[in-house]
Amino acid sequence: MVAAEVVGATATSRQPAMAVNPNLRLQTEAASAVSGIARSHYPPLLHYFEVAGVRFGIAICHEGWRYPETVRWAAVRGAQIVFHPTLTGGDNPRERLEKPGAPEASFYEKAMECRSMENTIFFASANHALKYQESATGVISPDGECIARLPYGEPGLLVTEIDPSAATSLYASRFA
Repeated sequence: MVAAEVVGATATSRQPAMAVNPNLRLQTEAASAVSGIARSHYPPLLHYFEVAGVRFGIAICHEGWRYPETVRWAAVRGAQIVFHPTLTGGDNPRERLEKPGAPEASFYEKAMECRSMENTIFFASANHALKYQESATGVISPDGECIARLPYGEPGLLVTEIDPSAATSLYASRFA
């Protein structure tokens, strides 16, 4: 997956999420609409695809935070990893986050853990690189552990190795 960490995002910016296959060919593409843009301009945001035997889903921004069904939709179809491009935070002064998953962490970071654990999948969230982020760019394991992340506010590319067989979709399968 490639997801942009955008510096200085605006209310009308779009954050692309693209998945490429091992030959670097575009597999699927989705774009998140940030506040101020009507949802009617975009197709339904339920995405599911497979690359080299690994199954993926995409839940975009608010849909992934507030509506567990969007992540579960992909998980019950066998998604082992759900990609989650998002924009949380801003450049206006507020409390800075220091450590993902800390007790004082934001709702957004707790939701990342919940989406992975309640579906027994990997949850990979990519946030914009803002001065005051409200969630990390990170990968959460099926047991809710943050296994990789980028430092808050720093643009970058997050690469980590996972074992897709650890994502069993066990809990999500209760709703299949």
